[in-house]
Amino acid sequence: MKKAYFSILLLLAFTIVHAQIDTNQYKKAEEFMASNMSKKYYRSWVNPRWNESQNLFWYSVKTPKGTEYIQVNLKNGKKKSLFNQEKLAALLSAKLEKEVEAYELSISQLKLNEKADELSFKADTLFLKYHLKKEKLEEGEKPKKDRKLTILSPDKKTLAMVIDYNIWLKNMESEDSIQVTKDGKREYAYGVKPSWYSVKNIENEEDFDLDLDLNRSPDGKYLIVGKYDHRSMKKLYLYKSLPEKGHRAEVYEYERPIAGDSLVPTVEYGLIDVAKTNYQSLDMESIPTFLSWGVQWHKEKPQAYFTCFSRGYKSLDIIELDALSAKAKPVYHDQEETYVDPGYHEMMLFEKSDDFLIFSERDGWNHIYHVSKNQSEPQQVTKGNFVVRSIEYIDEEDKKVYFTAAGKETDVDPYLPMFYVVNLDGSNLQLLSPEKAFHNISLSSNKKYYVDNY
Repeated sequence: MKKAYFSILLLLAFTIVHAQIDTNQYKKAEEFMASNMSKKYYRSWVNPRWNESQNLFWYSVKTPKGTEYIQVNLKNGKKKSLFNQEKLAALLSAKLEKEVEAYELSISQLKLNEKADELSFKADTLFLKYHLKKEKLEEGEKPKKDRKLTILSPDKKTLAMVIDYNIWLKNMESEDSIQVTKDGKREYAYGVKPSWYSVKNIENEEDFDLDLDLNRSPDGKYLIVGKYDHRSMKKLYLYKSLPEKGHRAEVYEYERPIAGDSLVPTVEYGLIDVAKTNYQSLDMESIPTFLSWGVQWHKEKPQAYFTCFSRGYKSLDIIELDALSAKAKPVYHDQEETYVDPGYHEMMLFEKSDDFLIFSERDGWNHIYHVSKNQSEPQQVTKGNFVVRSIEYIDEEDKKVYFTAAGKETDVDPYLPMFYVVNLDGSNLQLLSPEKAFHNISLSSNKKYYVDNY
């Protein structure tokens, strides 16, 4: 018996020491989390907020003082404070009835108006606005939250809504509403799908949290509607042995297809002409939901483009929709014996034509290809033993494309993205970021300027 007790004591001692070591190791590792590492250095990142109408951008940055707000003149590159932080801190202290430090303002949801003379923000529970020149603080307007499962037209005259799994259109001036679809139901719904991260108690009769799938054209004249069929969808389950209330374990479910399932949730697409308030099914095959990778509308033309992968991710198709005729047709196909990587898929439309640029690994490396109706085959833009990481901008007038790529420079770590420009015909490739570092590019909305964080 003594030997048994001694063995148990040794085991307990080992367990306690082992647990203590593990705890210390976790605490040490926690110091290297991004949120903690960022406290140990300053001026690490510039996230530009562009205001080209006033020839400036502004940003906030952590310095030895605290958080500073800086504006940059786009013409000469000179920096200065966005506002008098000591003055604002004094005004906030009076408004909030507590001490506020100049470089620890604790304000959020900052927005600078187009004239760059008024800053709106949230402080505690208040929404305020600060006049930069007058140095005056006053009550602001609480931002309006988007209504759940709705989308408003650009002219704010028509609101598209999903109610009981059907589409309604509401005239915002007359308040009249028209039901566009009528046969939608929980397992075969228009415009909504269960959120990927949604789980629910199996004893709860309510539906999963839903995500909206209404894609509005830039002019607001058309809506692409996803109709989701998960009537045969199988579920996965989670067991919660320690519920928040009571002592009975709970079972949660979520919808998720897995490899080998013969029946999976699918989506089919339709088009709504807002003026005519009618719905028309598109002549496209239904697609497994996890293989439909979004819709892009053309900025100037009544055209949209669907990205669709095959099961197994060995092929990719781009389907073009003409909204005027409601006709859809394939305009691009990519296929590999092994894998068409959805993680490296990128497509960018031209604004003044039907052309687009797209990624492909058809030559063994991830490169940019130019797809045009005037060409029988996609034309390769970038070539070589390197990987294109992103398409940043197409300059249609000068026929150039700006992009990031890794592995092009022989003396640079191949995992570091660099910034380049090349002619659309593949000629005159130029490196724009010679520093041997990880480059993150932020372009202004008018594409005349960019900030390079590296």
